[in-house]
Amino acid sequence: MDEERNGVAVLIETAERDQEVLAGAVRAAGIAVGKALPAPVSVFAVARNRVPRTTSGKIRRRARAQ
Repeated sequence: MDEERNGVAVLIETAERDQEVLAGAVRAAGIAVGKALPAPVSVFAVARNRVPRTTSGKIRRRARAQ
């Protein structure tokens, strides 16, 4: 497996607009996941309702938002 493919991606879907609050949440999520899993962690924050979902509401993990 490529080195680039190893690790964990965390997606935070939020309506928060305060940059300090958002930065704190991203940091906290990265720290929490990093303590639980021995892998590199990348945390991404996206606007609410921007994560592609199936008709039943499940996240489309391989879909790309346009």
